[in-house]
Amino acid sequence: DLSEKEDSFTVDVSESVVINGNRTLLYSIFRNLAENSISYAGKQIDIVVRCYNENDDTYFFEFYDSGEGVDEKHLVRIFERF
Repeated sequence: DLSEKEDSFTVDVSESVVINGNRTLLYSIFRNLAENSISYAGKQIDIVVRCYNENDDTYFFEFYDSGEGVDEKHLVRIFERF
């Protein structure tokens, strides 16, 4: 829980951004990223979600936290399902 760990969660999404896609899959992606940060990044972390566009064809999505990061030995399996 964010309040128990004194974490902060910031969402910065431009009003011009419209995301089209499968609502369930998109929700699952965002939820998994948030839960992983909350669970594994440590205490008193800042979590930031940004989504913006630089033109009509290019959109950027950023999700980052100020946590400890992934141990180097786990990087080779970073995209595997756990």
